[in-house]
Amino acid sequence: MIDLNKIAVISGEYSVKYSELLKRVELYAKTTPRGKETKTVILSENRLGWVYSFFAVWLQEGIAVPVDATSTAGDIAYILRDCQPDAVWVSKEREAVLQEAIQEAGVETKVLIIDDYEFLPLAEEPTTSYAAIGDIPVYDFAELKKTSCCCGWYDKNVCKEDDVASVIYTSGTTGSPKGVMLSYANLMANIHAVSKNVPIFSPERRTLILLPLHHILPLLGTMVAPIYVGGGVAISPSLTGPDIMDTLCRGKVSIMVGVPRLWQTLYVGIKKKIDQSAAGRTLFALSKVAKSRTLSRLLFNSVRKKMGGHVDYCVCGGAALEREIGEGLRAIGLDVLEGYGMTETAPMISFTRPGDYIP
Repeated sequence: MIDLNKIAVISGEYSVKYSELLKRVELYAKTTPRGKETKTVILSENRLGWVYSFFAVWLQEGIAVPVDATSTAGDIAYILRDCQPDAVWVSKEREAVLQEAIQEAGVETKVLIIDDYEFLPLAEEPTTSYAAIGDIPVYDFAELKKTSCCCGWYDKNVCKEDDVASVIYTSGTTGSPKGVMLSYANLMANIHAVSKNVPIFSPERRTLILLPLHHILPLLGTMVAPIYVGGGVAISPSLTGPDIMDTLCRGKVSIMVGVPRLWQTLYVGIKKKIDQSAAGRTLFALSKVAKSRTLSRLLFNSVRKKMGGHVDYCVCGGAALEREIGEGLRAIGLDVLEGYGMTETAPMISFTRPGDYIP
């Protein structure tokens, strides 16, 4: 059972407990449209308010529509015309481009500013009487299916597994972006796969939020799943090396999710330092041949320490990872779990299991 005093989200100097997360979500929910057919767009850089606004939509039984914060007014206007949202949660930084997009799209929608609510003073206790975030640990997956409870954010008598939880826009390989409708059952199938069938996400492992949350892999894999299972998340303020390393250390992060470019950059930097000494090159060659996780972590313990000392899994998706990089990271004690999927499968189709490395 999740201790509500446990840290749910870390962002810079801020640490938000599960109890506060519930209160913050409830606060955002008070101004979020309610109802299963309502759609709310989220247009913001990764931040605490992104998390609050997303779960507030679910708390109100609505459909969350995350949009790329770097989109042009034209791109946003296309999505607004297509999904006709009832409201938009937007950061102050992106408000101007949103207003331009609204004008271009010719739609009417309620504009809600994330910054206005992010650090407001809170009441002592949440007033929500139904399931919501704090009650998630009451149910295991079998119980969730039996009661048709979707992720534990609703009253179990109200929610249905086939209800649409989120619409994720993806262009795939052709044409204009399409809104992929994902149900709670879609999302729960993925969460169950990586927490029950294959225990990657757990209450003991915190996950790094690094990639933009409008994509389904970071949305599910770096926010929804780790918060759901009780492991919590740490938000990196940017994709720069110093910010990533600081967040890894500050958050004691165990799971990193990235694309091949990230792992290539990380590996090249580490390997460059290893190659500066004959001893380093010898130990690396030995570790690569031995293929022993224990030996690799012993020989290159300093690498993990610089990353906070808690990283267990490096998850790679989006494209194929070069064999040299995967094998090299494994040789220095960083396990790479490579996955294949698509937005329509929320997102996983297949992935390598811990202990395996299959290029």
